[in-house]
Amino acid sequence: MKVFISLPMANKSDAKIKEEMEWVSNYIKGEYAFDNPDLVEILDSFIEEYPPEGVNRRKGVWYLGKSLEILAQAQLAVFVDDWRKARGCVIEHNVATAYGTPALEVYIP
Repeated sequence: MKVFISLPMANKSDAKIKEEMEWVSNYIKGEYAFDNPDLVEILDSFIEEYPPEGVNRRKGVWYLGKSLEILAQAQLAVFVDDWRKARGCVIEHNVATAYGTPALEVYIP
């Protein structure tokens, strides 16, 4: 099963985002892998590349487009913590549900 993780990223360091994604990845694998880690593939939705020149004011849209390309591969979309407060996460959720990708909410303790 291919899993997409959506979490709010605004005002977080890259290290914090990766830490949260790692926690969610481990949680999902623990819940769905049933002692067989090959059953779950976490799609890497942390985009490290930068938008091309000229995308300065709309770089959020550029990143959203990249994340939707990744979401298109998913069999499960996981939405983390305050995802409803993040525009990109809300759009990803809308796309996932509109196109029939099952969605799950996860809260990091």
